[in-house]
Amino acid sequence: MAASEVCGELNSAFCVLPSTSPRLGLLKLVSSTRTLASALLTRLATTRTPPLRSLSTAAKLPQHTTTTAAASHRLATTAAHLRSFATTASAAMPPVPKPEQRYDLVVVGGGSGAMGMSRRAASYGINVCVIEEDGRLGGTCVNVGCVPKKLMRHAADQAEALRSRDAYVRRLNGIYDRNLEKDKVTYISGHAQLTGPKSVRVTLRNEDGSFNTQSPVEITTDRIVIATGGRPVIPSDKDIPGASLGIDSDGFFALREQPKLVAVVGAGYIAVEFAGVFNTLGSETGLLIRHDTFLRPFDSVIAETLQGGPLTIHTDNGEPFEVDCLLWAIGRRPNTDNLGLDAAGIET
Repeated sequence: MAASEVCGELNSAFCVLPSTSPRLGLLKLVSSTRTLASALLTRLATTRTPPLRSLSTAAKLPQHTTTTAAASHRLATTAAHLRSFATTASAAMPPVPKPEQRYDLVVVGGGSGAMGMSRRAASYGINVCVIEEDGRLGGTCVNVGCVPKKLMRHAADQAEALRSRDAYVRRLNGIYDRNLEKDKVTYISGHAQLTGPKSVRVTLRNEDGSFNTQSPVEITTDRIVIATGGRPVIPSDKDIPGASLGIDSDGFFALREQPKLVAVVGAGYIAVEFAGVFNTLGSETGLLIRHDTFLRPFDSVIAETLQGGPLTIHTDNGEPFEVDCLLWAIGRRPNTDNLGLDAAGIET
């Protein structure tokens, strides 16, 4: 069946279909009689490595650029920006009036020592003059030393932090574990199912991540608190054909390559946040929304300000565009599946 025929039969907001093409996917917005927009997505072949892009340059890196090489490229680009910043007196500071002919104290140089000396001397009421030929105050540390060096080091640290992200998260997991132990709170890793108002059956989790369904543990208690949180919503393939080709906000953290072109579906703060992250990393990002604006529960000034930013907002315009990644951020649902709430007399 042709894509146009499928989309024509849909009543949902989006239509997502797989593709036989090994190239970039295609996300196409088309009109629908009962919805604001429909979407057509075809997925990038898994063997293709999308190029990394620097935020500050349109030049593309080699096809199989490593994280370290990408960081070096970003550092080199940043250095070029630093070299082009305020290199002349006119660019660094406004014009000064014609100097007087006599001063009580003349300080030659405009670095940290000169700044401290001249300001302290002026505090005693004397007439002080500072002469700096470079046109930029602050000296070596501020202009070509400590400050820009630390900024460059921070960029390098970010690349290293990305590689050690999972280890950092595991460290936090361990801290939570030790805090419970320190406060004498018993921790059980497993799936809980209520069997009554004051009883819980626990299916223990094995070290390999599987569950031991053969030997559940029965626990009794005076009170039960449900604090299971929630998870992202992805439309079913039945409601939106091909919806599973996209990822949710959890899947974002499993990405191993930076997608070049991204479509984020949603109008809430999670969608806007992830769109901003992708855009900052250098991905060309589109935000797909059903209504006339996003962040509707928030102050309208926020939405108006964001609309003036670099993100491309796509509504019901019928224009197709290609993407490497589709991220669903259309809401969350509570983690209450198979908890046995009915057995405890809890209605949902």
